[in-house]
Amino acid sequence: AIVAAQLERRGYSVVRQKPIDISYDGLHFEGAFRADLLIEDMLLVEIKSIERLNAAHPKQVLTYLRLLGLP
Repeated sequence: AIVAAQLERRGYSVVRQKPIDISYDGLHFEGAFRADLLIEDMLLVEIKSIERLNAAHPKQVLTYLRLLGLP
């Protein structure tokens, strides 16, 4: 909330908990995932409060980027 508020204060467009839909094999799931922050529809920020990242975390971000159509 604080990061998003500070970015918005500086004039950036910020979407918190951006729903990400999935379509697979003819099925559609609305809001299957939620990205922590999407800034200016270009920058994805996932916030983790953990001691150590594991192998799933980078894969999660790459999946979100792919589903959102972001590089």
